[in-house]
Amino acid sequence: AATAAAPVAGAAGATRTSPMAAIPATVIAPLHTLMFWTLCGLFSLEGFWRLHAFVPEGAWSWSAWAYGFGTLLLLVSGPGSRLRWPVAAFPRAYQVWGAAPLAALLWLWSIASVTSDGDASPLFWLPLLNPLDVAQLLIFVAFATWLRRLKTLGVGWHPLAADLAALATVFLWFNALLLRTLHHRFHVAYDIDAVLSSFGIQQVFMVGWSLFAFAGMWLTRRDGIARVCALASLPLIVVMWIWTFHANFTQDGGSWARVPLLNPLDLVLVVIYALAASWFVRARRLGWSLDNYRVELLGAAGATAFLWLNAILLRTLHHWTGVPYAFDAMAESTLVQASVSVYWTLCALATMIWATRRRLRPMWFVGAALLALTVIKLFLFDLSHVTGIERIVSFIGIGILLLLIGYFSPLPPKAAAQRDDQQP
Repeated sequence: AATAAAPVAGAAGATRTSPMAAIPATVIAPLHTLMFWTLCGLFSLEGFWRLHAFVPEGAWSWSAWAYGFGTLLLLVSGPGSRLRWPVAAFPRAYQVWGAAPLAALLWLWSIASVTSDGDASPLFWLPLLNPLDVAQLLIFVAFATWLRRLKTLGVGWHPLAADLAALATVFLWFNALLLRTLHHRFHVAYDIDAVLSSFGIQQVFMVGWSLFAFAGMWLTRRDGIARVCALASLPLIVVMWIWTFHANFTQDGGSWARVPLLNPLDLVLVVIYALAASWFVRARRLGWSLDNYRVELLGAAGATAFLWLNAILLRTLHHWTGVPYAFDAMAESTLVQASVSVYWTLCALATMIWATRRRLRPMWFVGAALLALTVIKLFLFDLSHVTGIERIVSFIGIGILLLLIGYFSPLPPKAAAQRDDQQP
């Protein structure tokens, strides 16, 4: 009887489970996604209210959203993927369609969190160990785990725009971290106007940006990531390069600039120029060809170096002789004008000698043009404005340098003439 009843019971059980088994996965999977979204919303909302009731001060309540969504994204992409049911049974429902809105919300939270100073009250504020930065680090870990899981699932959607957006988000957080540190440690206002109005703070950000770009270009092991970092660093380096012109034209460097080069301003400029040079080295190693822009790049580098050297001279004269660091005052100073004339001649001499030894005719003509400009300035400006011993020293010094140029730096031969001389 028991044996006969077993098939009947099995048939009855199959009859009871057949309606669920008949539901296709395309219908059940969206239901799992909706359930996951509901649980995420309830969990994050409950965490927000609990944390707000327990710690109403500071940025804890705002960080609760990132703690909730970030933890859920990390769990569903990491340990949760090992669960046979429901995550492993419906992987795309949870780890693609369910996790994608969480990732978008966390990205928006990262951008919006820049507006907060990260107050850790009632606790003491520490870099990276405060509610906002801990939440941001959790988001980075969750994103990395989720992207790796997507790769495992065979989801190949990974455009260049996504990489650039990720780098921009990290860079935005890095700037917020710098400003929060200055705000909590040195009582600088947490406002972009405070950065724009203080040249000292701008120098701090220039050094920070340089370290950020250098780390992205040289500390990445994979060429693909290095290419993205180098491409993303280019606009940043251009902005920093433009800033160097603003610094050289408007800033006297403070009292530390009495010593040329060994002062904060010139050291920051050296860091920026070294970063730009390292970018070109990295680009060459990555296989990027810039030969079509070689003349323009050399011209920009030469103009930048020439302007910087002139700024060093003018800042030194400003601090040692008391001449105001302003265009009108510098133009009316006989000492400054005589020094500039001799200085330009020295620059022309160095350029032409280097061009002669390297057999670079274009660079030799650049030095000759600078020398011609110096001579024009000498006769049109210095004769009418510079008087006394400054005029005598200027004319004698430039005359001696002209003789040295004629002796040490003759015009290099053309490329065709060089090839004819090399042939037996």
